[in-house]
Amino acid sequence: MLLNSLTDKVPTPEDVLMMADGFDLIKKYPEHTVALYRQFLKNWPNHPRRPGALIKISNLLVDHFKQPEEAVAFLEEAARGDPRSELVVEAKSMLEKISLSRMD
Repeated sequence: MLLNSLTDKVPTPEDVLMMADGFDLIKKYPEHTVALYRQFLKNWPNHPRRPGALIKISNLLVDHFKQPEEAVAFLEEAARGDPRSELVVEAKSMLEKISLSRMD
C-alpha cells in the first residue's frame, strides 16, 4: 500500500482520499494521486465517496495523462449511480465528450 510507506498506522478510506484530494488540489504528483485513488477504489468498493473518486481519477486520466480510453470504465461505473446525482450527470457528460472525440 502506498500510504503505509508514509505512516505507521493502517490507513482509513478518509486518509487515502485526503491525501489523493490534497495532491489533486495542488496539481502535483499525478502518478501518486492516481495510485491513491486506485487504492481507495480497490480497498473500499462500497464507500459512499466512491463516485467522486471515480470522477477524479477519470479527470486525471483524461486531462493530465491524455488517456481517455482508460477513463471510460471508471466513468461508466460512475454513470450507473443515482440518476439525481450531479456526479452521474458529470460522468455521462465526460463519456459523451470522449465518444465525440473518437469521431474526430
